[in-house]
Amino acid sequence: MDKNIARFNQLFEKYIHRKFTLEERNEFLQMVAHEDYADVLKKLISDEVKDTVVYHEMDDDTANEVFNNIVKTAHDEEDLHIHQMHAPKKYRFKWWAAAILIISAGSIYFFSKHTPSKALANNIVKAKPLENDIAPGHSGAILTLSNGKKIVLDTLKNGLLANQGNVNILKDGDQISYKDQENSSGKILYNTMTTPKGRQYQLELSDGTKVWLNAASSITYPTAFTGKERKVQITGEVYFEVKTILLSLGKSPIKKMPFTVVINSSSKAKREIQVLGTHFNINAYDNERAAKITLLEGSVKVLNNSASVTIRPGEQAVMENQGNQMSVVNADINEAVAWKNGFFSFKNASIETIMRQVERWYNVDVVYSGQKPTDHYGGEVSEDVNASEMLKVLEEGGIHFKIEGKKIIITNK
Repeated sequence: MDKNIARFNQLFEKYIHRKFTLEERNEFLQMVAHEDYADVLKKLISDEVKDTVVYHEMDDDTANEVFNNIVKTAHDEEDLHIHQMHAPKKYRFKWWAAAILIISAGSIYFFSKHTPSKALANNIVKAKPLENDIAPGHSGAILTLSNGKKIVLDTLKNGLLANQGNVNILKDGDQISYKDQENSSGKILYNTMTTPKGRQYQLELSDGTKVWLNAASSITYPTAFTGKERKVQITGEVYFEVKTILLSLGKSPIKKMPFTVVINSSSKAKREIQVLGTHFNINAYDNERAAKITLLEGSVKVLNNSASVTIRPGEQAVMENQGNQMSVVNADINEAVAWKNGFFSFKNASIETIMRQVERWYNVDVVYSGQKPTDHYGGEVSEDVNASEMLKVLEEGGIHFKIEGKKIIITNK
């Protein structure tokens, strides 16, 4: 293998930030599996944690063991031939960055209890399958047409699904799209895409805007955008990549067509996000403490009743579900969009926060037996695992569980 350090560095960044394609992932794991890149990988891991809050430092033997686990994971996942690799005896690094790589590479997971100066454990967790296990969610949604007809998208073949006015609805893999923007009848027709618990789906609107729906979410939108603005309504959690559309208004200067997202919630608050062209995530479940709008690219204006704020990339607007209170904080982008990239990601999260995501993705009810655990947790787990594997990592923090049908019972003893 010809050594290409620049390419390895580039793939490392994509890999730890979950911004890789399948081809890039495979290319990176092939490099990891080759001894020529051993020292490079260790240096990148060390650099990655310099500015990171760390709870525990491994001893030499454990650090070497974790590094070897990264390499072994690449072997297990990609069925690659791996040359013998040895970590330097004096090489020391933190468990956090190693955990990121292990988690990203496959079905080995690491969770930590967030206490002031104590790590959860130094071991890597791998769950044994249970007889009464619960499978993870998968791609699927329900499309409701303007006439009320419902189309279950989970198992439909690719191709033309329906016509709405003069717009064709097409299915391609795990996404539907709308083609032709003329509505010959002159009427504005609306469709709604709904993802039940245990489902996620993708959508391309008629203007080219891309939309990802997390479990237990919905979006209502026109089949074609007409006039001088674009407006959609959502519930739950939705990620947008809004396409910039230019408006020619006669003698007036050409302007960008505004894109507005209305958040529907049980609180009845008037909540909107106004954008021109940008990438952002909205988490607005009714059973969460607050709605969170996280900006990755561009600029958005967030309105909460009479209050408003404009946020920049890397910021998050937090709107309490009761009242007009709104704040802006620095965002953990990886945590905010982990679901879109196939991961659970938590940072100093309560057990209730974690289990609400478990309920939505595994389509289960969570019951607490006795006093609820009060610790907070951080880490990442792939969404593509059975419930027992997701929950097994929590046992390292003293959380125990039982699965009874579609019910998960949590206890701290």
